[in-house]
Amino acid sequence: MKKYALIILVVIMCIGSYYIFNGINNVKIDYGESQLYSKQDMDLAIDIISKKNKNFDGFDVKVISIAYAGDEKSLKELVNGYDECIVFYSSFRTGNKTAALEPNTLYDEYQWFLCRKNGGEWILVSSGHA
Repeated sequence: MKKYALIILVVIMCIGSYYIFNGINNVKIDYGESQLYSKQDMDLAIDIISKKNKNFDGFDVKVISIAYAGDEKSLKELVNGYDECIVFYSSFRTGNKTAALEPNTLYDEYQWFLCRKNGGEWILVSSGHA
């Protein structure tokens, strides 16, 4: 009985991992070097970015890369009411279906600003070009 429960748990974890990371398949991720954040911290933030990209306000986008902007940039962008901020740059290409963005266009250094309190969940507070 324990063997079957373990097999079911492993299958559920595999399926869950597929759905969590499906939005960032084939995306180049650059974690850089950080004294502030672990890879796990960054992965949690990237997961939020990934989910936003899957439903990018109805846009048809293909994310190419995501890169940590660095500790200095993240500290500089700290928002009132939060005690941590993490910033990423991404590159993506729009498809034919867009609203405010140009169709079939490559966007580089699109910024993502996520903040959290007391080590809690990351919240996407802003995104866009500088």
